[in-house]
Order: sequence, then structure tokens, then C-alpha cells
Amino acid sequence: MLACYLGVAYITYATQGVWVYTFLNPSVEHGLVAAYIVGILAGTVLVFAVVNVIRWSLTKCTHAIRKEGWEAREVELHQRDMEKGKSGASINAH
Repeated sequence: MLACYLGVAYITYATQGVWVYTFLNPSVEHGLVAAYIVGILAGTVLVFAVVNVIRWSLTKCTHAIRKEGWEAREVELHQRDMEKGKSGASINAH
């Protein structure tokens, strides 16, 4: 997404002759333009990685909690069935 945004900045210069950001102007910044672009790329990759690690860890945590909840529910239902009596076990055998 940011790459597209940088591309639009260059399109704006090509069509209107105006640099949206002066740091993208190679005649002013010379060799730093590439460093800015690589820095923006690195920042984007870093944010992407951090967000995915957070998403992955939340998924793992909620999956574990959900699994524990279902297991507890199954134990509760089994105990309730056992408390109802042994006749229920023979009915469920059909």
C-alpha cells in the first residue's frame, strides 16, 4: 500500500511538476532517496511482522481457552448424565 502511495507521489511530480514530499526529490536529496524508500519498506515489513505475531499469539490464546471451555463443558455434561441415573446410559445405547 505504501509502495503505491510512493508511486502516486512520483506520478504527481510527472504530471504536475510538484514533489508531494521534498525528501523524494532526487535533485535535492541525491542518494538519500533510495535510503528513504528502503527505510519505508523496512518500516512496513516491521509493522507487518509485529501485527502478524500479535494476531498469531491471540489466535493461539483464544484457541486454547476455547478448547479448555469445550473440554470443561463435555465433562460437565458427562457428569450430569451420570447423575441422572444409570437408566439413561441404557437408553443412549440404542
